Amino acid sequence: MTNNDANMNEAGHYVVTAQPAGSVIQSVKCSFLAPGSTDIVIAKSHHLEVRQLIDTTITTNSNSSEATTTTNNNNDDNDVTNLDLPVALSAPINGRITNILPFRHPSSPTDYLFFITETKQYAVVSYSKSTTINNSPYNLTTHVSGDLSDYGLAIRGNEPEGGPVAALD
Repeated sequence: MTNNDANMNEAGHYVVTAQPAGSVIQSVKCSFLAPGSTDIVIAKSHHLEVRQLIDTTITTNSNSSEATTTTNNNNDDNDVTNLDLPVALSAPINGRITNILPFRHPSSPTDYLFFITETKQYAVVSYSKSTTINNSPYNLTTHVSGDLSDYGLAIRGNEPEGGPVAALD
């Protein structure tokens, strides 16, 4: 049997997941998309998902059968509040996210995100509406990125089971 015949008899397998990542690693509340917005940033394995809280209040008038929809926060007795969390941004991340922390830079009206991956890679990203600044299809600007393993974390004993732990001050 020649080498080509052996390759012809081998079966190849190609495995693809049909659904995106569904398990939530961590979630944080911040104003990531716009100043004053309420956003929920969800880390799902190799994926970053941002959902924006939209508050719609439906006011019903007891004297008529009309209903009006507004986005204010006046809570009357005849108001029914609907909270919606649509996905506003979904972006892949090169690495499995272990920690994510929002913080506000003094020069920015919106929050930045600091995250760490399992391989001790970190990045600080922010959202920008215009794609002309960073030429990215996800409207994310990476301000800084790097490798935490350069700081000798691996030589100080055993690795923690939960991965790197982060805190901002």
